[in-house]
Amino acid sequence: MSRDPAHYRVSYVLEAGRAYCVPKAVLLAAVLRAAGVPARLGFADVRNHVQSDTLRAPSWVARTCSCTTATAASTSTDDG
Repeated sequence: MSRDPAHYRVSYVLEAGRAYCVPKAVLLAAVLRAAGVPARLGFADVRNHVQSDTLRAPSWVARTCSCTTATAASTSTDDG
């Protein structure tokens, strides 16, 4: 994670095409504000979140959401 304030600018994140969570949150807030949606950042002290397999995977890799399967299974009806 960079301590350079320039790395937290939307223009830098767009140019780099990748960033950690805080610069991406800055980008998301800027996009929401541009669309007229009030947005602000919220921060929390999270330990080791960068170490999860999901966050280490490239963002362009498609992931399957297990919640979709679980939701579909719980809402299906069996009249038999």
